[in-house]
Amino acid sequence: LAIFEKVSYISLTCDLWTSRSNEGYLTVTSHFIDTDFNMRCAVLSTNLIKGNHTAKNIAEEIRIICNNWKIKEKIVSIVTDNASSMIKACGILKVRHTPCFAHTLNLVLEDALSHKDIQTVVKKCKDIVTYFKCSNIATQKLLDEQEKINKKPLKLVQSCPTRWNSTLHMIQRISLINNEITIALSTMSRAPAIITLEDYLILQDLILILGMFDEATNKISGNYVSSSPVIPLVCGIHRNLSSQKPTTPEGNIILQSVLESVTKPLFPFEERTIPRLSTLLDPRMKKEAFRSTNNVEAAVSLLKSEMAQHENNHVLLNENNQEEDDVSQNSSISHSLFGFMEERINAKKRSRTDTVNSIIVLRQYLERANAKSDVDPLMYWKMNGNEFVTLQRCVKTILCTPATSVPSERMFSKTGIVVSDKRSRIKPKNVDMLVFLNQNCWLT
Repeated sequence: LAIFEKVSYISLTCDLWTSRSNEGYLTVTSHFIDTDFNMRCAVLSTNLIKGNHTAKNIAEEIRIICNNWKIKEKIVSIVTDNASSMIKACGILKVRHTPCFAHTLNLVLEDALSHKDIQTVVKKCKDIVTYFKCSNIATQKLLDEQEKINKKPLKLVQSCPTRWNSTLHMIQRISLINNEITIALSTMSRAPAIITLEDYLILQDLILILGMFDEATNKISGNYVSSSPVIPLVCGIHRNLSSQKPTTPEGNIILQSVLESVTKPLFPFEERTIPRLSTLLDPRMKKEAFRSTNNVEAAVSLLKSEMAQHENNHVLLNENNQEEDDVSQNSSISHSLFGFMEERINAKKRSRTDTVNSIIVLRQYLERANAKSDVDPLMYWKMNGNEFVTLQRCVKTILCTPATSVPSERMFSKTGIVVSDKRSRIKPKNVDMLVFLNQNCWLT
């Protein structure tokens, strides 16, 4: 695509999935900030993975895809789930791996929801939903009961084993129409057990706790700058959880489990390169979003280094462009016995100047008042780029990385349509083409 020719930095999201014909595919999606400072997302390829899904095979497929698009040298990071094969594949490619924040949240809550007492009440909810889904009479009775009290009729939602938030949505819906469910079940034969008052209170505790994670997942799952909210979301989740007072023993169990789980997998995001630099570069957040003062200082130091590197690269690029004008001077230095020393002195001067400039510019940016919460960070940098040129370059490198691999996971729903039961024999190359066209219509 011609659009990639004008882009210097690209991030990838990758995910493996299995079609209904039991074929393994890898979908790779690109993310970048265009010349007008818009966040862009384009599916690159959906490839059939032959053989085992080893790190070596995955890395080779990603390498082939990047070479086909001529973007290999532009890749700054790859976002995947926490599978060891994906992490190792990034290592083979020598590209920074960024763990999917949504997957990490999922692991935290899977542990919490696996507690026996929690599973008991969740299973009750699943049984109720299954009963209504399998009975037209029961479903109609439930709708009638809602209409009697002028409620907008709502249907029940079944949970999905691989998505914790589907469990939340299921119990939220049951909680909303529990009275009507109880009445409807009381008139049915072989009906499942109803939700008792004790069960209802447990569900309220679950909704309160899980709701925070659902909100966090939604905030980092769109096609906009999503890596910068990760650190403040972790801080906000931990602070809000710490202040909660569940009304049931089961609620206290899940609260303590979640609090313990948050510390180990989520706190380290504050020490990861992409999230902490993204947070600093988001004018709405800057240093105020961090939990730890030490992590703030480390992030600022890292950003200074990043800025100095960009500044140095820019200077070197300008110098290379002037080579033809300075042939005689460069020639005399290179042929001088002391030419090597002259080059080192010039490099030292550049490095010192770059560092000083970075410190000054970064201090000016950080001391400026934070932007309002509704400001688009990319539009901020588009408008203020002339004032903070080096920081603007860093923005395109860092903020193009999404917080999750959700963009690639969305291909599950796309391919579910493409590779339906009636089209399960569709050829892999046609799967790739149909998904590509479906997702990249904005390019036309």
